[in-house]
Amino acid sequence: MLTSDRSGGVQAGHSNLGAELRQAFGDPRVWILAFIYFTTACANYTFTFWLPTMVRNLGVTDIAQIGWYTSDWPAKHALDAEQPGRLKFDAWPAG
Repeated sequence: MLTSDRSGGVQAGHSNLGAELRQAFGDPRVWILAFIYFTTACANYTFTFWLPTMVRNLGVTDIAQIGWYTSDWPAKHALDAEQPGRLKFDAWPAG
């Protein structure tokens, strides 16, 4: 339970979930972040699913080579995202 809940008179276990959900879904930042997550997930799954076909259409015929070419791209991008200073979430405005 948060201090703001205690000061607002909300008793433990009796919070107004409907009002909290309306407040959360009424915030445009929630919709923007949901849209960003949705488009990122769609792009990731599309790329993961179609990358072997794209590599095959480039002329690589050996299935093992296609597997090696397409299996390590998620690891590369995950390592890129983990570089210090690359993503600065502390720069987001407090809301």
